[in-house]
Amino acid sequence: MVAKVGYEQFDLKALCQQACSSKRMKILEWFVQNIDPPRLDVYTIINSTLVNKRSDILEHIMNKIEIESLDKWEVLKSVTEYYASECSFTILKIVRTIWDSTEDKEVLHMEEIVNTAYERKYFELLMWIHDNCHPYISIDSKKVLMLACEDNRVDVAKWLLQTFEQTSLDIDGGELFMIACSKTYEILQEQSIEMVKWILASFQIKGSDIVSDDIKEMINKSLEQKNYFLVNWFLEERSYCSFDKQMILNKACSDDEIETIKILSKYFYALDMTQAMINVSCFRYRRYIERDYNTNQLVLCLSLLWNEVNKIGHDSIDIRTIVSTVCKEKEVRNNVMTWILLNLPLDQIPINEVLITCCQQSKIQHVKYILHKVALEQLDVRKAFVKACQEFPGDCQFQLQNCKPRCVESFQKEGIN
Repeated sequence: MVAKVGYEQFDLKALCQQACSSKRMKILEWFVQNIDPPRLDVYTIINSTLVNKRSDILEHIMNKIEIESLDKWEVLKSVTEYYASECSFTILKIVRTIWDSTEDKEVLHMEEIVNTAYERKYFELLMWIHDNCHPYISIDSKKVLMLACEDNRVDVAKWLLQTFEQTSLDIDGGELFMIACSKTYEILQEQSIEMVKWILASFQIKGSDIVSDDIKEMINKSLEQKNYFLVNWFLEERSYCSFDKQMILNKACSDDEIETIKILSKYFYALDMTQAMINVSCFRYRRYIERDYNTNQLVLCLSLLWNEVNKIGHDSIDIRTIVSTVCKEKEVRNNVMTWILLNLPLDQIPINEVLITCCQQSKIQHVKYILHKVALEQLDVRKAFVKACQEFPGDCQFQLQNCKPRCVESFQKEGIN
């Protein structure tokens, strides 16, 4: 319609600005493809395509227009102000074209571009400036490295160490480590751990290099975020620090973190192992996902704790308290109950509490195992029978006649009336 009526009948710059402000990118794309750039508001188009991450439209408009017809400084400000990683390839092409076509580099005010790039962490732009604009302008390699560590950009950090001599960076590896650690609970954990590992390897950091008074706070935040790589590193490298090892052990047990438990095992003699085993076993202390018994991380943790307890003696734990606490759970995991019956001495556990819990929660195989392994005179079968029946609300006799609880059937098969 615009073409039929005639472009001169419309204020195309105003229409272009309206399309940009309302984010109607289809209309904007049509303008770019069909109307000569001088009739349009090119600077508004550049800004809009960057904000909306439309590198295709940005490249199209830049291919149609002579760069010399534009205010180069204005274009540089735009691509820096609205820099988007999705458009980085096109942006760097624009910057290169402007740089190469400008004889007087001073008019481009590259110092301002570099400062904005620092502030916004536009690493690709900073890397390009170093590779192409030296010696007119240089980047602060130390500053960029610190920013890269903050932002978990391992690729940028590696580039810096390859491009600059490590000694010329004049930076303390321990400081970089603390910067990276402080960001592990703010950004994707996998990336942050990769960053921390790279710093440790590249700067050969030891525990004695860390002088911050905030290590305990970092341990707590790492536990909250389940970042056990950092927790383990601090425990091993700063073992002389007075960390709350009981708190760390309890949390590690709740999260099935075997490596952390192993590191703390040398302190078990001084820790509350009863609480630790409760934290592994109980639903309210941890997230529950049932898995195969032999490969279950929870089972592996229980076995690790129990093996270590056996080394220092059973007196270090209260077996009855552990089992009683587990039995109070509304839903005891099958793997936990199986581990208890297979590993703990049956004569030291409150076996009737276990039997009643298994009846209430219809753990038929566990009931069978108890009836097979424990003498009947040691079991309060009547109470367990009643608890099994009470799991079916309504008239007990009617329920027994029409839909017997499976645990009741087990009693009957064992000849218990």
